[in-house]
Amino acid sequence: MRTAGFPSESAKYIQEHYAKELTNKTNNQHFHNKMFTGFDTDTDMLRIGCMNMTLHKAIAA
Repeated sequence: MRTAGFPSESAKYIQEHYAKELTNKTNNQHFHNKMFTGFDTDTDMLRIGCMNMTLHKAIAA
């Protein structure tokens, strides 16, 4: 996952171009809970990725 740039930009793109689809409750829950996954074995990079996603409002704080 490293800095989580790809998932955060992907989430931003979906929010900007498919906002109508996110009004559907099922789609919205999928978007916020299961759509994006990532992993890293370095705890420092996990923290940086989480902070990056939070700052870009891709995940809830």
